[in-house]
Amino acid sequence: MVSWFDKKRGLALGIGLAGVGLGTTIVPFIASYFIDLYTWREAYVAIGVLILVLVLPIIRFVFKDQPQELGLNADGISDAAKANIKIVANTGEKVGFTAKEALKQKTFWLMFASFLITGLTTSTVLLHLVPMMMDQGLTLKQAVGTFAYLGMSIVGGRLLAGYLMDKFFAPFVVVFFMFGPVIGLALFPWAPLARPQQCAPD
Repeated sequence: MVSWFDKKRGLALGIGLAGVGLGTTIVPFIASYFIDLYTWREAYVAIGVLILVLVLPIIRFVFKDQPQELGLNADGISDAAKANIKIVANTGEKVGFTAKEALKQKTFWLMFASFLITGLTTSTVLLHLVPMMMDQGLTLKQAVGTFAYLGMSIVGGRLLAGYLMDKFFAPFVVVFFMFGPVIGLALFPWAPLARPQQCAPD
C-alpha cells in the first residue's frame, strides 16, 4: 500500500488497517451464527471457506502491488521524483537494506521487540476475550455483541492514527496510541466484566 500513496500515506494506511477492526466487528457474529448451527469446529471451516471463496480472488485479481502495473503513479510524486525513480531502476541500484544489513540495525530489533510484545499481550487477550466473558456469565450472543464495540473502536482508532501520522512524527503517534492498550491491560485484573443482568437486553 505504501507504494500507492505519498502525501496521505498515513491516512491510507489507517483506512487499510481499519479493515482489521471491521473484521473484528463482523466475523464474531458470523462465527457465533455457525457455532449455534453446528460447533466451533464447523464454524472455523465455514469462515475458512468464506475467505477462500470471497477474499483470496479479490487479493489475487484486484489488488496490485505497484501503481505502475495499472499505468499510474503514486499520489503526490512529482515528475522529477518519477524521473529519479526511473534512473535508479535503470541503473539497477538497490534502495534500502538487505536482510543481513537489517539484522545489524538497532531500529530493526526495536521494531521486532515491539511487535513481539504486542502480539504476546494484546492479541492474546483479544483471542480469548469472548470465552473469558462467557466464563463471567455472559451468553455467546452478549459476549459477541460486546466484542463488536471493540472492533468499532479499532476502526476509529486506526483512522485517527493514520490522519495524525500525516501531521506528526509517526513513532510518537504510535507511542501515544499504545498507551491505551497498556493501561487497559494493567487494569484488566481489577476490572470484572459485566454480569448478564447489567447488559442491554438481546
